Amino acid sequence: MIVNSNREGPSQPPAATRPPSVGKPQQQDPPSPPLRHPANHHRFDNFEVGSSNLFAYAAATSVAESPGTRYNPLFIYGASGLGKTHLLLAIAHGTRQTHPAMAVRYCTSEKFVQEFILCVGKRQMQRFRRRFRDVDMLILDDFQFLEGKEQTLEEFYWTFDSLQQAGKHIVLGCDRPPRDLNAVADRTRSRISAGLITEIIPPGVETRMAILRRLEERSPMSLDPDVLRIIADHFTNNIRDLASALRQLHAFANLTKLPVTPEAALQHLAPMSGLPSLTPTPETIIAGCAKAFDTTSEEILHRNRRPKPSVARQVAMYLVREITGLPFARIGTAFQRGHSTVLSAHRRVVSLISGDPQFAERVNAIYNAINNP
Repeated sequence: MIVNSNREGPSQPPAATRPPSVGKPQQQDPPSPPLRHPANHHRFDNFEVGSSNLFAYAAATSVAESPGTRYNPLFIYGASGLGKTHLLLAIAHGTRQTHPAMAVRYCTSEKFVQEFILCVGKRQMQRFRRRFRDVDMLILDDFQFLEGKEQTLEEFYWTFDSLQQAGKHIVLGCDRPPRDLNAVADRTRSRISAGLITEIIPPGVETRMAILRRLEERSPMSLDPDVLRIIADHFTNNIRDLASALRQLHAFANLTKLPVTPEAALQHLAPMSGLPSLTPTPETIIAGCAKAFDTTSEEILHRNRRPKPSVARQVAMYLVREITGLPFARIGTAFQRGHSTVLSAHRRVVSLISGDPQFAERVNAIYNAINNP
């Protein structure tokens, strides 16, 4: 079974003394409230695995398959929004599936503190200790929340000690490694560092694309792959930002009934992504290059090999890529050219910029004029 704590209480109580050993409970506790995040929504099979989280994922699945044997405690850390809670709940769900008779308790550190305060205030510490020690696996999320809470950390230390001596498994999630928990006592840091420590880092672009595709599977709406790529390219910090950007574009399409083109996506996501609020479109960039090279947009788009429009076209292709981040194939569509033509033009301009300071200065001036009309 999976149990969860979800109580609230007053402020921090007086210091807790070392509790006596706890045997079998004298009476049954009332049923715990349901998980805030239902475990069946956070499983291993719907966790997107990539190089950024492979080690943590492998450790988590191993613990769920053979709890109490290896990697005890398991400490998973990483910045907010990278999937730590998903993995912790997947461990709970996976353990339940593999070992249905085991009692698994998932709890946030905030709720751990609240239950501790409540039970101290009501002189019900035996109840608290039964709740967190009479289990086969304790999963504590957001461990950093306990920093500086000396009485609660003291109680956690003896809870940890009791569980470990009984051969029970402990899994902790945190936003930083144990060595950076400066407001946690050395003996506690030493105990939680003695197991396996794994880090989750921000996902790479291919993992971000896979996450977006998986999120789209749950939605009745499907966006163009070029639009998904724009989200993946501009929202790199965490999974929550990816999901939020996707929801924004789905809402935009749903409410306005307009197609979500890459250009529309860039404009709509600018306030969220930190891009300039008026990201120039390919048409604006082409017009800016035409003006700078004393030619016209029509000549740039025309299949014309005269030197002036030809150089202007190459610079325009380069700047569209640099300013908008659009895929080469999409840029080719805007210029009525193929993907390989755009790629070749981009490489040529990069080469010219590297070898010709005057040319580089001219391209930079055009770039500034387009971005600051």
